[in-house]
Amino acid sequence: MPFFYTQQFFSGIYTGREKAVYANALAEFIQRDFARPFFTQKLYGWLTISFGFSASSPEAFYDLWFSTWDKRVSFVEHLVNYKSVGLAEYTLGDVEKRLQIWLREGNVLENVKILAGRESRYDRVRTLASAATSRVSTEQEIYFAVGHARLAVESEVGVRLEAERLREIAKDLIRQNTQE
Repeated sequence: MPFFYTQQFFSGIYTGREKAVYANALAEFIQRDFARPFFTQKLYGWLTISFGFSASSPEAFYDLWFSTWDKRVSFVEHLVNYKSVGLAEYTLGDVEKRLQIWLREGNVLENVKILAGRESRYDRVRTLASAATSRVSTEQEIYFAVGHARLAVESEVGVRLEAERLREIAKDLIRQNTQE
């Protein structure tokens, strides 16, 4: 379902249709939690000529802005706070402004911050459990270490963590342990 339509944008160097395609691609990429498959060459190209961005390659750009949730928060903050310049007939300024409205009205920055906080809690569990599992060898001991790390993190932040995510962490640690 598109968020933006051709009629919302001025045509000039870029057509209203091109601008709508770009705005929708960026909105979908954000809505899909910055999933790598949605960061296309075309989206990268549009980003390098808007919001003051530049990068040497799509891989470098993705790593710089999307490889962690903290970087994703910085990206959305940059979009929200960017001061668009230039006439819409000659720039993507109208796209930038419409995207900023969409980001603000949809509380996107706040939602990305919530996701970033949640991910950092799981990273903390992984770190604590990983340190503990360096001294254990059985699957049962690894699950125990993850459970102990979960309790520590939950008491720090006062939030219950999802059991399925904790099982994934334990399985990853078991895989790592068996490969060593």
